Amino acid sequence: MKNNKISTERLAKICNVSQGTVDRALHNRKGISENTKKHILAVAREYGYRPNKISNENKGLIGIIVFDLYNEYFSELVMLLEKALRSKGYYSLVMFSDKNKETELECIEAMYNAGVDGIILCPINKGIEFSKYLYSWKIPVVTVGNKVEGIKYIGIDNFSAMQDLTEYVLNKNYKNLIYYCPVMENDDLNMYAQEQRYNGFKSAISQNNNINFSVVNNIDDCKLYLRSDTAIIASTDVYALEVMFSGIDTNTLVVGFDNIPSIYNYKIPLLSVSHDKTLCANAVLNYLINPQNNDDEYISYSIQNP
Repeated sequence: MKNNKISTERLAKICNVSQGTVDRALHNRKGISENTKKHILAVAREYGYRPNKISNENKGLIGIIVFDLYNEYFSELVMLLEKALRSKGYYSLVMFSDKNKETELECIEAMYNAGVDGIILCPINKGIEFSKYLYSWKIPVVTVGNKVEGIKYIGIDNFSAMQDLTEYVLNKNYKNLIYYCPVMENDDLNMYAQEQRYNGFKSAISQNNNINFSVVNNIDDCKLYLRSDTAIIASTDVYALEVMFSGIDTNTLVVGFDNIPSIYNYKIPLLSVSHDKTLCANAVLNYLINPQNNDDEYISYSIQNP
């Protein structure tokens, strides 16, 4: 992990301001103009200024940015990440992008100014410019859930997992498939995981000529395409549960993805894709401690049959 490269006293001299003005800029306090603050922050970033650690005992501070905690996948993953970090002597700082691109950028900047030594990010932004932006902070960043080109990704191979899941359903002789994914049409946001799952579904379907399939993004359309030999493959467990509790024929096979805790807590018979999130959390931590290999790292998965 990096240490401070420049003191606030040195920053003050470079910017030709008082040390108190530097302190106001770095901690977002009043009594300083916006232009002066931006200048000081830019110089601090250029020189690699790192705020002091929370205490002398901890090894560092790691930031975690996810969409929200409404989806149990994220709440479980965040808890496991925090547990893994704490077991190695690191503190964590958790923030939420709320699936908003500007909010995500604000979270990243706030975490840098708070002194994080690395960031675990489920990104909503995407593209080469965003990759350059992440590199510009000069601290290790690892992505989970979604991927950004050129940035380390640790998690499940969404394409292969959905392909295997779809083939598993086809092997049960279902001839009519409905793929349910309400968020697929949002091209402006990072939908890497959802896109890979959809592509995996299409790949499995392409190898079976006698299959009827429909791609829908609302419950009512699911009901329109129901037949006696229908299976509904939802791109997440949350969407699968939405289908199951919508009044759809209970004889219809409903399939999910992520294996969230509610499936077990409430004994819900849902076929789903599972992976070891503890293993994922430990792999993320290992990379942040020693960010040598930037290649993507895939966690093994399995199909959980209730």
